Amino acid sequence: MKNTIASVLALAAICIMLSSCSSLEFVNPQPVGVKTMKVVDESLLGTWIDNEGEEIIIGKEEITTPETVLKINQDYIVKSQNGRYYFNVGERGAWMVIIAEREGDVLRAWSFQIETEEQALELESITKATPIYDDEGSLTGYTVDPTAEEFEKLEKASFLEEMDPWTRK
Repeated sequence: MKNTIASVLALAAICIMLSSCSSLEFVNPQPVGVKTMKVVDESLLGTWIDNEGEEIIIGKEEITTPETVLKINQDYIVKSQNGRYYFNVGERGAWMVIIAEREGDVLRAWSFQIETEEQALELESITKATPIYDDEGSLTGYTVDPTAEEFEKLEKASFLEEMDPWTRK
């Protein structure tokens, strides 16, 4: 599955389980201490298209992808801090976080992925991480509950993976 905003927003858990990477699941929506937005910021509204022609439509209260429609504060939570938007997808105790920044007519995004043992060790040096295993005993990710300070360190660490960029249509 290609690594796009639409794919991750619509199928975050499935995407992670099928990949060779390990994901981070956050106990609480991130960043902690930052107010949840009631609607999506005006600057993100509209139709966005990736390099392969896949579209997402971001509305004030929902995101429409080719796979699904996601409702704000029901299917996902959005927070904003320092020019970044934090899309928290999931449910209580198991949030996937996608960080997005708008640069003119381009929307760039990142997700947290642990791909190497060095990254796993770096994660452990920043915050307590509990491994997640599938039914076969394979590591699929880590659950973390960072403080605001630890989350800032996670953002600066080596495991933010850039996703396909989107251009305003």
